[in-house]
Amino acid sequence: MSITAIAQTFRTKKRERAFRRTDGHCFYCGCDLAADNEYVPLEEGGYTEPPGKKFMQLDHMTPKCLRGTLRSENVAPACEYCNARKGGRSVEAYRLWLCSKRGEPVIFYGDKS
Repeated sequence: MSITAIAQTFRTKKRERAFRRTDGHCFYCGCDLAADNEYVPLEEGGYTEPPGKKFMQLDHMTPKCLRGTLRSENVAPACEYCNARKGGRSVEAYRLWLCSKRGEPVIFYGDKS
Protein backbone atom coordinates (compact mmCIF):
# COMPACT_ATOMS: atom_id res chain seq x y z
CA MET A 1 0.00 0.00 0.00
CA SER A 2 1.43 3.38 -0.99
CA ILE A 3 1.83 6.35 1.35
CA THR A 4 -0.87 8.18 -0.60
CA ALA A 5 -3.33 5.29 -0.16
CA ILE A 6 -2.58 5.10 3.57
CA ALA A 7 -3.13 8.85 3.95
CA GLN A 8 -6.44 8.64 2.02
CA THR A 9 -7.63 5.75 4.23
CA PHE A 10 -6.74 7.75 7.35
CA ARG A 11 -8.68 10.82 6.11
CA THR A 12 -11.70 8.67 5.23
CA LYS A 13 -11.76 7.05 8.67
CA LYS A 14 -11.44 10.45 10.35
CA ARG A 15 -14.45 11.72 8.37
CA GLU A 16 -16.49 8.60 9.21
CA ARG A 17 -15.72 8.90 12.95
CA ALA A 18 -16.71 12.57 12.96
CA PHE A 19 -19.95 11.80 11.08
CA ARG A 20 -20.93 9.01 13.50
CA ARG A 21 -20.10 11.11 16.56
CA THR A 22 -22.98 13.50 15.80
CA ASP A 23 -25.32 10.96 14.18
CA GLY A 24 -24.92 12.67 10.80
CA HIS A 25 -25.77 16.20 11.94
CA CYS A 26 -23.84 19.46 11.76
CA PHE A 27 -22.03 19.93 15.08
CA TYR A 28 -23.15 23.58 15.20
CA CYS A 29 -26.65 23.99 13.69
CA GLY A 30 -27.91 20.40 13.68
CA CYS A 31 -28.85 20.17 9.99
CA ASP A 32 -28.71 16.74 8.32
CA LEU A 33 -25.42 16.01 6.58
CA ALA A 34 -24.80 13.62 3.71
CA ALA A 35 -22.34 10.81 4.33
CA ASP A 36 -19.61 10.55 1.70
CA ASN A 37 -21.34 7.54 0.09
CA GLU A 38 -24.66 9.42 -0.26
CA TYR A 39 -23.45 12.03 -2.76
CA VAL A 40 -25.32 11.91 -6.08
CA PRO A 41 -23.12 11.87 -9.20
CA LEU A 42 -23.94 14.38 -11.94
CA GLU A 43 -23.89 13.52 -15.65
CA GLU A 44 -21.50 16.39 -16.41
CA GLY A 45 -19.15 15.26 -13.65
CA GLY A 46 -18.92 16.14 -10.00
CA TYR A 47 -21.49 15.48 -7.31
CA THR A 48 -24.54 17.05 -5.72
CA GLU A 49 -25.98 16.59 -2.27
CA PRO A 50 -28.97 14.28 -1.77
CA PRO A 51 -32.38 15.94 -1.16
CA GLY A 52 -32.77 17.38 2.33
CA LYS A 53 -29.11 17.01 3.25
CA LYS A 54 -25.99 19.16 3.00
CA PHE A 55 -22.39 18.31 2.14
CA MET A 56 -20.25 17.52 5.17
CA GLN A 57 -17.06 19.45 5.79
CA LEU A 58 -14.64 18.92 8.64
CA ASP A 59 -14.11 21.88 10.94
CA HIS A 60 -11.45 22.42 13.59
CA MET A 61 -13.42 23.14 16.76
CA THR A 62 -10.44 25.02 18.18
CA PRO A 63 -9.13 26.80 15.08
CA LYS A 64 -5.55 26.26 14.04
CA CYS A 65 -5.01 30.03 14.46
CA LEU A 66 -5.85 29.55 18.16
CA ARG A 67 -3.39 26.65 18.44
CA GLY A 68 -5.93 23.96 17.63
CA THR A 69 -4.56 20.54 16.76
CA LEU A 70 -5.17 18.23 13.82
CA ARG A 71 -6.28 15.40 16.13
CA SER A 72 -9.68 13.77 15.63
CA GLU A 73 -10.94 15.10 18.97
CA ASN A 74 -10.60 18.62 17.57
CA VAL A 75 -12.47 17.86 14.33
CA ALA A 76 -16.25 18.10 13.97
CA PRO A 77 -18.61 17.64 11.03
CA ALA A 78 -20.10 20.91 9.83
CA CYS A 79 -22.28 22.14 7.00
CA GLU A 80 -20.72 24.60 4.56
CA TYR A 81 -22.65 27.52 6.10
CA CYS A 82 -21.36 26.92 9.63
CA ASN A 83 -17.82 26.04 8.56
CA ALA A 84 -17.50 29.22 6.48
CA ARG A 85 -18.96 31.53 9.11
CA LYS A 86 -17.27 30.12 12.19
CA GLY A 87 -13.86 31.20 10.95
CA GLY A 88 -11.38 31.72 13.78
CA ARG A 89 -14.00 31.80 16.56
CA SER A 90 -14.22 29.33 19.39
CA VAL A 91 -17.14 26.89 19.47
CA GLU A 92 -18.81 28.87 22.26
CA ALA A 93 -18.42 32.22 20.47
CA TYR A 94 -19.81 30.83 17.22
CA ARG A 95 -22.78 29.21 18.94
CA LEU A 96 -23.65 32.50 20.68
CA TRP A 97 -23.46 34.28 17.32
CA LEU A 98 -25.60 31.59 15.64
CA CYS A 99 -28.29 31.83 18.34
CA SER A 100 -28.38 35.63 18.03
CA LYS A 101 -28.72 35.41 14.22
CA ARG A 102 -31.58 32.92 14.40
CA GLY A 103 -33.31 34.63 17.30
CA GLU A 104 -34.11 31.24 18.80
CA PRO A 105 -32.26 28.47 20.61
CA VAL A 106 -30.32 26.01 18.47
CA ILE A 107 -30.12 22.29 19.24
CA PHE A 108 -26.43 21.43 19.34
CA TYR A 109 -25.15 18.02 18.39
CA GLY A 110 -22.11 17.90 20.59
CA ASP A 111 -19.78 15.00 21.12
CA LYS A 112 -21.76 11.82 21.79
CA SER A 113 -18.79 9.55 22.43
